[in-house]
Formats: sequence, C-alpha cells, structure tokens
Amino acid sequence: MSSASDYGICLPKFKKDDASEVTVDCCTGTKSYNADYLTHESVLTGHREFIDKGVHLNITLDVNIYKESDSEAKRNIYSSYLFQPVKFWWNRNYPNIQLKNGGDAYFILSEVTPYFKNTPLFHDGLLLVFKSIDYVKSDSGLKLRVTKDGKRRVTKDGKKRIIKT
Repeated sequence: MSSASDYGICLPKFKKDDASEVTVDCCTGTKSYNADYLTHESVLTGHREFIDKGVHLNITLDVNIYKESDSEAKRNIYSSYLFQPVKFWWNRNYPNIQLKNGGDAYFILSEVTPYFKNTPLFHDGLLLVFKSIDYVKSDSGLKLRVTKDGKRRVTKDGKKRIIKT
C-alpha cells in the first residue's frame, strides 16, 4: 500500500502543547492502522460477533539526517521529545490528525533510532516512530488517488488539487 510520501508530499511536523513546532525535513513516511476490536463467541453455537472499538495509527518516518545542516543538533531535538505526547501533522500545510470522536489526536514518539543508510562510516539515517495514544479517524491525513488519465490528485476535506509531475 503506497502512502502520500511515496509521491514526495510528506511534510510532517509535530508539536508539544507548550513548545514550538518541530518540522521533519528530508524524509519519507509510512502509516499503518491497527484495528482494535472485541470478540464475543457463543459457547453453544460458536457464532462470533466483532465489536469495533477504534483504530490506532502508527507512523514511521525515515529521515535522511545527513541532509540536515547540523544533524547532531537535529537528532538531539528529536530525542528531547522521546515519550512525550505531541500533536502530529502528516503534512504541515493541512490540519493535524484528529481523534475518532473529534479533537486533536496525541501521539507518543516511541523511537528515535539512528542507523547506517548509505555509508558504514556514520549514522546517516534516522527512524522516528510515532504511536497514537487514543483511537484516531482512519481517514485523517492526505488521500492520494490516481485518475484514469494518470494525473495524481490530493484530496483533503473535499478539496482537489492536481500535483504537477
């Protein structure tokens, strides 16, 4: 399943309530939804019923940290938000991700992991993993669809824009 970042439009940012916004540049990202439900199974007939509780969202950002002017300082900024509740924007030009019942969704930055991406000499990649605290709307964020004529359209809240390729 492709995400909007596959087409170069992932411009994430996150913000703690009392802090300034932190933009994440030079990255690609993936979203994965984890459905949470209850199962009731009849002892007599074996019939099962599933009750949908909601959807949690996990976001993984693969940051090209070597493209930052001061990569060590940027890594320290990301690390200072580790295990802190933050609001998350998949694209900084659009509203942040919302809760299932409305309101702002909060995420925990659960991982800041440097790794060797292009060279074995230094850590030039960085993985940031955000996990939602509460259930989110499964349709929040950007939707990307490709029309029959091959043009890519990004939609958000009923607005359509053509992306020039």
